[in-house]
Amino acid sequence: MYQLWHQKEVYVRLYTMLTPLSIDQRLLTLRQLIKRDLVSQYTGDAELEQLGKCLLERPFSEWYRGSFGHICGLTRSTAMRLLQHYERLQAFIPDFTTESDAVFALNNMTALLERTDWKQVRKDILTTDADWLVLKEKTGIFGRFCGAEPGDCHGIFTAGRRSYGTRSLWGTGRAGAGC
Repeated sequence: MYQLWHQKEVYVRLYTMLTPLSIDQRLLTLRQLIKRDLVSQYTGDAELEQLGKCLLERPFSEWYRGSFGHICGLTRSTAMRLLQHYERLQAFIPDFTTESDAVFALNNMTALLERTDWKQVRKDILTTDADWLVLKEKTGIFGRFCGAEPGDCHGIFTAGRRSYGTRSLWGTGRAGAGC
């Protein structure tokens, strides 16, 4: 209980959601989250409830190394966001290969609702990615930079740019060990 002293209210709320677990298991789970400050104080009730459901199944470290272990370069904060929206994204998670896949899915959840195939989502990036649509509208980049066909721009997002030290939105560069 000392670990909850002077912690954000969200951790105390999460601790109470985990009451079906033993005290030791609850404290272990919270220790993992508090150590890296993974839960934002601005986490909404629905996201916190979903997170609680996931953490009742297993601790965060098991999610991170197990269910999300195949996602190269995945940060713990992005993994936490995946857990907070797990019900909406669970069908796509096995097909994620890089953290950029996960970030794209988190940023475009409403566009993913009507889709079931991750490969199709990747093909339709130019019509589903909200950031791209805003960029295209504000800069007029579609006509001047990408050419006449939407497919002309697809390579920008799908090709890795390892020689320049940057990662594309759908980079194929492997960031983690063994990836």
